[in-house]
Amino acid sequence: MVFEVLSPGRENRRRDEQDKVDEYESVPTILRYVIVESERRGYQVFWREPGDRAWRRGRPEAGGAIAVPEFGIEVALDAVYAGVDFGSF
Repeated sequence: MVFEVLSPGRENRRRDEQDKVDEYESVPTILRYVIVESERRGYQVFWREPGDRAWRRGRPEAGGAIAVPEFGIEVALDAVYAGVDFGSF
């Protein structure tokens, strides 16, 4: 499992969304990849079952919690973004 926070800026976003998603997909032991937004509240999840090669892609989410079924937990977005001031970017 990989949690990653997107780097601010459009070019970094493009690299993170294309190159890194493909790179992590090439590692068969990574079953879940969570990308957390840095410039606004939100996240996107990519996952697969053991033995699968391709990611399943969840739609971008802006609320609720990030489910981490591999560990039987959910990570509340309020906790992830506690103290974050998006106006400072």
